[in-house]
Amino acid sequence: MTRISTHDLVHNATSPGERLRIARTNAGLTMGQIARLTGDTVAHVSAEEVGEVELSPERVRFLASYYGASIAWVETGALNEVDDLTLAYLGRLEPDHARDLLALLGTLAVYESRLTPAARP
Repeated sequence: MTRISTHDLVHNATSPGERLRIARTNAGLTMGQIARLTGDTVAHVSAEEVGEVELSPERVRFLASYYGASIAWVETGALNEVDDLTLAYLGRLEPDHARDLLALLGTLAVYESRLTPAARP
């Protein structure tokens, strides 16, 4: 099985939905968990990720924050210098360690969002 690098995956994502799927997966979350969080169906979450349903800017920002992802990256695909350095670092980690680190960052983002409440879409 050919392994796709995190760098290639992140740089080749072409839509906000696809980038949200990557961020959700990296955060260790399932579509079912997100459906329960947002009150939607798994089919709706899936449709958002594959581009069958239009995502509002508010929803993109909410989910990106919840996943601990860069809002700018999810919205536009643009990475900054810090994002590139982070990807380079994550690419050197063992897959389990990278997944653990991303899960921890996602957890911290959740706690931060609870300290500064944002409106749910």
